[in-house]
Amino acid sequence: MTDHDEELQKLLRRWDAPPVSSNLDARISQAVSRAPRSRWRSFTIAAGVFLALAGLAAMHLGSRPPRRTQVETRVIETRVDATGFRPVPNGSITVVEKGNNQ
Repeated sequence: MTDHDEELQKLLRRWDAPPVSSNLDARISQAVSRAPRSRWRSFTIAAGVFLALAGLAAMHLGSRPPRRTQVETRVIETRVDATGFRPVPNGSITVVEKGNNQ
């Protein structure tokens, strides 16, 4: 700290703030209500509130797990002319969906 800061600290310790008047709240309310508001300021406040709410909604929707949809059941029917077919002893059949090469 410098000497100047020390002097300021001493002054601030001695200073007493004046008491708050009883009608301070009323005077502030009147001053604010009489202050002219521009349309631009009102628009920017409304736009800011809208953007904040839209951002919160987007964050909420983005954090939700996706809705579960009902699993689609596919029935695949294959018709083959089995005339003269002789099964292989101890054979097995594996059905692989197209695109799922294992």
